[in-house]
Amino acid sequence: MKEPLVSVIIPASNEENYIKRALKSVKDQDYSNIEIIVVVNGSKDKTAEIASIFSKVLVFPERLGASRARNEGAKIAKGEILIFLDADSVKSKELVRIVVGATLPHTFGTVWGYSENKALKYRIFYLLKNLSHFFKLYRGVMGGVMFSHKNLFISINGFDERMISDELHDFSRRARSVGGQHVFLKKAHATTSMRRFERKGLFPMFFYWVKLRYFYLLRNPKLQGLFGQKYDQAD
Repeated sequence: MKEPLVSVIIPASNEENYIKRALKSVKDQDYSNIEIIVVVNGSKDKTAEIASIFSKVLVFPERLGASRARNEGAKIAKGEILIFLDADSVKSKELVRIVVGATLPHTFGTVWGYSENKALKYRIFYLLKNLSHFFKLYRGVMGGVMFSHKNLFISINGFDERMISDELHDFSRRARSVGGQHVFLKKAHATTSMRRFERKGLFPMFFYWVKLRYFYLLRNPKLQGLFGQKYDQAD
C-alpha cells in the first residue's frame, strides 16, 4: 500500500537563522512521501533563498499573519495529511510516521514538546504544558507542531485569518464542534526555540498563557457547574 502524501507547511518571516534546521528535520524523517511548503511573507532576509533549496516556496511581500500564511500553504498542498510547523521548531525523525499512523479523516492534534533552552524554568514550563495536554485540560499545540487531516481542515475553512493570537486553539475548538477528535501523540516530539520567552520574559508569557487557559476552562462544559454558567459544548 502506498504511503499517504504528507504536506508540511511552514510560515516564515525573517527566519534565515532558523529555517534551515527546521527544513533539515523534515528532510531527515524516516517517512519518505512528504512535500514541504514554506510560505515566506514580509521577509527582508534570505529566508526564501534558503527555503528554496529544500522545498516549494510561496513568497508574499507583505506580512500575512500566521493564520493566513498557513491557509495559503494549505491551498496548494497536495497531501492527505497536513502538518504545520513553526520555522524555529525541529521534529524528531519519527514524527511524520507516527502522525500518519494516528491520523484519520476526523482527527487533528499535536505532539510532545520540548524547549530548546535547557534552563530549568523552561523545562518546568514545558512540562506543565505537556501535562495539560496529556490530561486533556487543554487541547492545543505543542512544540510548534499541529497536524490535521485535510478533510477536517477544509470542513472548517482552515484557520481564522482575523485572529492574531490563540488561532490554534480556535482551530481546535471549531474542529471539535464538527466532530473532530484531538490527539496528543506522546511518542513523537518537537523542540522549539524559546526566543520569544527570552525576549519578553518567561513570567509575562506564562501569565498570558494562563489567562488564555483560564478563559478556556470557563468555557469547558465539564467545569460549568463550578462557575454556574453554560457555554458552547465545543469548548
